[in-house]
Amino acid sequence: MPLTTLTDYDKSLTFYSSSNFWKTFDTTVCRQEEAIGLLKEFCINPYMKALRSFEGENEKKRQTYIQELKAKKQARVDEIGKRTELRAKNVISSFVPQGGQQGSQGDEDDFVFFDFAYHKDYYDQVCGVGSIDQLATDVSEQEIVRRQYACFIARHSHEQMMR
Repeated sequence: MPLTTLTDYDKSLTFYSSSNFWKTFDTTVCRQEEAIGLLKEFCINPYMKALRSFEGENEKKRQTYIQELKAKKQARVDEIGKRTELRAKNVISSFVPQGGQQGSQGDEDDFVFFDFAYHKDYYDQVCGVGSIDQLATDVSEQEIVRRQYACFIARHSHEQMMR
């Protein structure tokens, strides 16, 4: 099953990171393969020895996979953050004209006169009920969008106030 949303990553991480992973694995294998279940009942000691050996051989692979899942999840969060910031910048520029004049140089080109009265309008355009689906359809991802937007708007406001 392909992992496409943060919820998918969270479910996989929960499953593979579980302290009961190998016990669950054992139970699942015995349930799915009746012959193995019967073998376990009749030959418990050799079965357990083989299971422990299998665990030992594959635990490092499991831990590597968990780290890969975490890295891919973080990459997904970073990508959502970039999309959210770009969307927020586009929304701000659609509401507020740029302050930089032609021929001006440096940081003044990206200076935006920020009117705090527009804050709700900005939020609705980025995180509102209809708008947020453009950035994320998964509930977990929508929460990331809201957090990223809050960080962006706080940083943007701070930068504008400092100027």
